[in-house]
Amino acid sequence: MSKEYFQFPLCVLSMSDDKVKLLNDIMGYCLVEKAKEYEYEVFDLGNEGYSYDDLDNIEYDPDNEQHMKILKAAIFFGVKIYNVPAQIEHHMSVDRFISNFVFKYGRDSYTAINVNLAFECRDRGFSFELLKILCAVYAIMGKPKKNYKYKSKRFKQITLDRIRYAMHGFRSKSLYEKSKKNAKLLSDKVLRNRLMLLNAKGFFSRFTYKRRKTYYSTVIKTNEELQKAVRESKRYWEQKKLNISDIKASREIDEELKAIRDEAKQLNKPKVIKAKLRKVALGGVQ
Repeated sequence: MSKEYFQFPLCVLSMSDDKVKLLNDIMGYCLVEKAKEYEYEVFDLGNEGYSYDDLDNIEYDPDNEQHMKILKAAIFFGVKIYNVPAQIEHHMSVDRFISNFVFKYGRDSYTAINVNLAFECRDRGFSFELLKILCAVYAIMGKPKKNYKYKSKRFKQITLDRIRYAMHGFRSKSLYEKSKKNAKLLSDKVLRNRLMLLNAKGFFSRFTYKRRKTYYSTVIKTNEELQKAVRESKRYWEQKKLNISDIKASREIDEELKAIRDEAKQLNKPKVIKAKLRKVALGGVQ
């Protein structure tokens, strides 16, 4: 697998049910977005990895700065492109769709597809349905971080319902219903089987606790390691909950002790009064 990923807003998955069209749109969008990161410079495409034979087969304008940056972006992703203007058209189509979606429903989650897996799905035998389910899990999990302050951040509990709608480009059921999209939704049984298959292929680790809560991780590599991480997390939070209980009990004890001290002060006051009365009775000056 390539180390590089095509990253894009989750809503893009709702653009089309045509596998080839959607993946071409995603690739073009990501190439142009990557090209935007490059500063202006005169590129020597030979130094970037292109041969004269490659360039003869590519439709591009060597005097167009954007075209040159897109060709450099293609090297970054390790892909071959033969028509640079077509990539710009793909980007324009996706960018317009994203703008409309954000205008209607607000900012969207991001997901990602491994570069090699995208081509495996478009040109060979990897299931388009499995790819969309994988994108849904990645979107819900969020971008992996190298360093985690809390171990519980390395995994997340995800419901089948969230994945069911995310695989069609919607971060929630309510958003899907607002869009009035009529997608073919997978049943719990079918979706669960697809997730088990992706898990078996090693795309993520997965653990179901008490047959009710299912945890996923793209950082923790094996199911056994995930089980251990979930166990440690639950023990930590249970202990933390007990500590909170201890603090609450300690405060209650302090309040009770304060009440006792206040009561003792009140009981001591009559003794002082009696002493003064006794002094008056004996002829003392009040």
